[in-house]
Amino acid sequence: MVKKLNVQEMISKMSLKEKAMFLTGSSPMHNYGSKRLNIKELSLNDGPNGLRRNTDEGDSLGGISQTYKSTVFPCSALLASTWNKDLLNRVGDAIAKECLYYDTNVLLGPAVNIKRNPLCGRNFEYYSEDPYLAGTMASSFINGVEKNHVACCVKHFACNNNEKFRFIGDSKVDEKALREIYLKPYEIILKNTNISSFMTAYNRLNDEYCSQNSNLLIDFLRKENGFNGVLMTDWGGIVDRIKSLENTLDLEMPGETPHNINYIIDSVKNKTLDEKVLNASVERMLNLYNKTVYEDKEKVEKTIFEENYKLALEATEEGIVLLKNKNNVLPLKEDKKFLIVGDMFENIRFQGSGSSLLNPYIFVSPKDYFDKQKIKYDYFKAYDQIEENDETYLNELKVSLAKKHDYDAILVFAGQSDFIESEGFDRETIDLPNVQLKLIAELKKYNLPIVFVLASGSAVSLPFKEEVDGIIDVFLSGETVGEAIYNILFGKVNPSGKLTETFIEKYKDVPFFDEFSKNIIAYYKESIFVGYRYYDTKNIKVSYPFGYGLSYTNFEYSNLKVTQNDKEIELNFDIKNTGNFDGKEIVQVYISKPESRLLRAKKELKAFAKVEIKKGENKNISLKIKIEDLKVFDPISRKWVLENGTYEILVGKNVSEIILKDKVVLKGIILENSEVLQGYLENYQDLNSLTDEKYCELFNLKYIPQPTFKRPFTMESPIYSFDKGFGKIFKKATIKVGLRIYQRAKKIKDPIKRSRVMKSGLFVSKLTPVNTLRSLSFSSSGALPYNIAQGILDMTNGHTFKGLKKIMKREKIRKEKSGEIYENCKY
Repeated sequence: MVKKLNVQEMISKMSLKEKAMFLTGSSPMHNYGSKRLNIKELSLNDGPNGLRRNTDEGDSLGGISQTYKSTVFPCSALLASTWNKDLLNRVGDAIAKECLYYDTNVLLGPAVNIKRNPLCGRNFEYYSEDPYLAGTMASSFINGVEKNHVACCVKHFACNNNEKFRFIGDSKVDEKALREIYLKPYEIILKNTNISSFMTAYNRLNDEYCSQNSNLLIDFLRKENGFNGVLMTDWGGIVDRIKSLENTLDLEMPGETPHNINYIIDSVKNKTLDEKVLNASVERMLNLYNKTVYEDKEKVEKTIFEENYKLALEATEEGIVLLKNKNNVLPLKEDKKFLIVGDMFENIRFQGSGSSLLNPYIFVSPKDYFDKQKIKYDYFKAYDQIEENDETYLNELKVSLAKKHDYDAILVFAGQSDFIESEGFDRETIDLPNVQLKLIAELKKYNLPIVFVLASGSAVSLPFKEEVDGIIDVFLSGETVGEAIYNILFGKVNPSGKLTETFIEKYKDVPFFDEFSKNIIAYYKESIFVGYRYYDTKNIKVSYPFGYGLSYTNFEYSNLKVTQNDKEIELNFDIKNTGNFDGKEIVQVYISKPESRLLRAKKELKAFAKVEIKKGENKNISLKIKIEDLKVFDPISRKWVLENGTYEILVGKNVSEIILKDKVVLKGIILENSEVLQGYLENYQDLNSLTDEKYCELFNLKYIPQPTFKRPFTMESPIYSFDKGFGKIFKKATIKVGLRIYQRAKKIKDPIKRSRVMKSGLFVSKLTPVNTLRSLSFSSSGALPYNIAQGILDMTNGHTFKGLKKIMKREKIRKEKSGEIYENCKY
């Protein structure tokens, strides 16, 4: 049995300096341990769809591609599309086993931010536009991880809903939307797991940075939900180290910042920080150590990677969504001959870019697996993902197809590349590259069935959906992508995934579409009307609604019976598989409160289940909804309330296809008419006309005009605003860091490694200009010390000699009066 730390004894033995260093990083993915007290380093690693364990060459920015091999599970968007809670638990368990293999204590994930807008570059890493689904699926994943004594760090807390301004942005959110939409997944996690840690988002929320936001950290997490785990920053997300500690944020990452360590030491000595506050953070960290480091753990062999490939394959197969199947064009027959077009057949996008960029232990492309199965086909590249406007390959296809051909069907592999969608920047469009649209138009001429295989991290526009025969959405499918796509297309597996976000007809259908990612201060004027809550309530036509997905078989629903007591509503109904294939159906239960005195969407998801039903089988389904989960947030009383009256129970295949209905009457509170409700509804019919000022007035928020940046710049000014003299030179130099990585990567022969390093370079080049000197310094793992960042700021403001003086003065961590006792300090 491993001996756990005696927490109070360790705190009493630690010097002030040791405590300060213990709460910061010593390298990109470790904190400071203590050789003197025999406390190991804590190992923290990304990410949500697999373990990203840095090699010695890896760092928190340019080295994100330098990682050990691990299983690349499908992205979170696909995992959520399985709607399979048990499967998410097993995926969490499998990733935790790889954490044990690589001696990782904390897995930085899952990410449960709401998909507020389809252009957010990180949507592939988030679960859903629906908070109940996101929180429920994340809870299953977390429980799978943490039963192995590996901690999860759920992120990004909170309202990190765009990438462009994530370092400097301010999310202005009314309290009703904040509680019902953006904080709800975290609340569900807190109620259903023993979550170990939270990672705060970079951005401000209602005027205060999340890393020091008392409403978030103390009121919501600590007091209301009783969370006593560790709070840590995102990498470089610290702002005021003392203010963050006072608001119970414990760990600064990636650290290596003498400035902040000295700030803690000096603040305790001059009594501007109570050492009891510091001790409380150290205590929470030591408890995390006892949970993850000083525990007897299962020994994991290298065979885990082969085992996890099988699980990743199962997850991918369950999450792929069949969007269209005209005249049962799918499944395909293996003895036919196919025309296969599209660069993604050979070089498919199988994972996201940024901090979740993994090094696959095994990788199988669609081309690899089609060849293995000896499928007869001719292949044309048709477009290039990097040079997306180059029509050379499309022209080659036209010339070749002008000759005689004998194909039975056409398979098109296409989608958005990592150079369009990635962590670090937001998408500019939901449209596919123009050359891909031209490709579809060309292929229609040949009067053959067309099956479109879509690889993308988030919803895209599909203007040709009526002109093709089949569409499958494979998202970013992980390392098993080739085998999974083959098994779906050829009927080895019956597709059973359903969308967890709405596929809209056109981007202009999104509320306030023209404001997203345009301004530093983001006013969430759509309030609770996010995703289907908006489209369904407003009766806006969409391409594919939330919860949509087809099967190779058919399911019939019948015999709904609803019973209730003081604590829950129970539903019982039958589903029969009336088709010719065994299959899995995802049944969804929505609740509606037609005559409400509160601001509500037309319907909201409140229960779901995935059930396996053999062909010809009739299965009885039983689901329960807690009455507590039907409460909504009343912005007048600022409480969760159950509104009195009649509620509709709606059972369906998706939000737009309700099959069974019933009603219940619940005894709750009779509310007065809300002035907020009336004021908002007056604007709701023409919601896009609602101004920032009016929104703030309605919901009692502080209106702030959009900031402008000019000399004198501060540590919080975005680097892109440095437009003169030394600042302009510095801006260009920082951007070139990523571009050099990108250009060098083009020469790498291995296509998988080449793609991974190119993505790393693009990520850095896009991320740097929207950074600040403060966050750039604090995320650099010591490469840009704070005194040098301060010197750069002075020089940017025209004070060259003052800046050079700061740059020349190296800041070191204060020594102990009794001599240097912290043995593993590198300063």
